[in-house]
Amino acid sequence: MVSLSFLVSGCVTTLGYVPEAVKAKEDKVTLRPTYHEVKKWASDVADGYDSRNTMNRHAIYAGATLAAASVGAIAGLAAFGSNSSALIGIPIGTSFLGALAAVYQSDEKAAIYREGAQYAKGLIVLSEERVQKFDEDNDGALRIADSREAEANARLRLVHDQSRLAELKKLADDAEKKVQAANSNPASTDAERTALEKATLSLQGLVKEAQAAVTASEAAVTTAEARTKAAVQYGKLRAEEKKENEQRDEKTRKEKGKDEDTVRSLFLKGEAVCLQQDMNALMAKVADHIAVLDPKDLAARLKAVKAESKNGTGQKGAAGGGGQDKAAATTETPRIPPPDLSDLALPAKSSCVY
Repeated sequence: MVSLSFLVSGCVTTLGYVPEAVKAKEDKVTLRPTYHEVKKWASDVADGYDSRNTMNRHAIYAGATLAAASVGAIAGLAAFGSNSSALIGIPIGTSFLGALAAVYQSDEKAAIYREGAQYAKGLIVLSEERVQKFDEDNDGALRIADSREAEANARLRLVHDQSRLAELKKLADDAEKKVQAANSNPASTDAERTALEKATLSLQGLVKEAQAAVTASEAAVTTAEARTKAAVQYGKLRAEEKKENEQRDEKTRKEKGKDEDTVRSLFLKGEAVCLQQDMNALMAKVADHIAVLDPKDLAARLKAVKAESKNGTGQKGAAGGGGQDKAAATTETPRIPPPDLSDLALPAKSSCVY
């Protein structure tokens, strides 16, 4: 009863269950989940992560509670039922469960699930914001304006990257000429020629990076142009839908009902796919972080810490040269680096752009 009350308390109501996929119930033909089903599934995933966070962080306290309950039970049986066989079974069972709870105590897992839950809630909020913007944008003007602004920013970025590429190419060409001049000049030393060659190689590497940035900017401009065209077409659809709704008489509206219009229905279908993609990506990240805590991976991390500790000790001893620095280096306690959860840091980022 004690363990059951812990599990069904307000913090672990889902018992840590995380549904892996959406179950389509409304559409029996295509089996495509609706936006409401996807949003409910995303909320269930967030609740499951919250429960796992609580269970991993406070498992040891559940073991302590079981131990306290067993002491009370044993005291009661000793007073009123000293011949009961439960006096043997209770200590064995509670000791096992208490030790098991202590084993499952994991602050690292709790941190991963906590960050995952917060990120999932952030994705849900982003989805709600997109739906709200859709409802506020009656004629599509807001989407067209946002798309054109994004396209303008992409073009500015492309111009900046192209200008930087041209400057770096000029510097690299000048450096190459200096290298050729130094090689043909008998008065130049080997050190001068080596320095010029290194500078030239460095500039050539920067040119390659700048060229990659220009390529990415060109792709961003192409995407932005396609987004603007789609936004203009979307605005036409919304304008036509609005005009049809205004021309439809009251009798027709009552017969067909005031359901979602065609454009909004299409939008929610796309939003359902969008939120599902974001949640699947999040669940994959959380699964990868949990896999890092596998004993094999933990052993590899411990080896890396040991190697790093040895290298650090050698460097401090060599640099200091004195007994005090060496002593400080040897007393330093190696520490396992915490997992990098930067990809789960807020604010949440969605892959969907309208």
